[in-house]
Amino acid sequence: MALRFVGKYATIMYLTHTLFQQLIPNIIYSLPSSILVFMLFLAISLGVAVLIEWMQRLVKYDKLQIAIVKKVEKW
Repeated sequence: MALRFVGKYATIMYLTHTLFQQLIPNIIYSLPSSILVFMLFLAISLGVAVLIEWMQRLVKYDKLQIAIVKKVEKW
């Protein structure tokens, strides 16, 4: 169940964790243990992924995407 939940956000989590690796490496890697680094990356990336999906639903991103694809198909 937990893996299914995390898997739903896997792509967004990968992209955001890579962004955080580049933007704030001093903060992330200042932790004394690699498991703490992993847990921090997991928490931050999952939180941001959930926030991004919520924002996509708020602005009806799927409907916008479908409308754009239909316009492109007509060309």
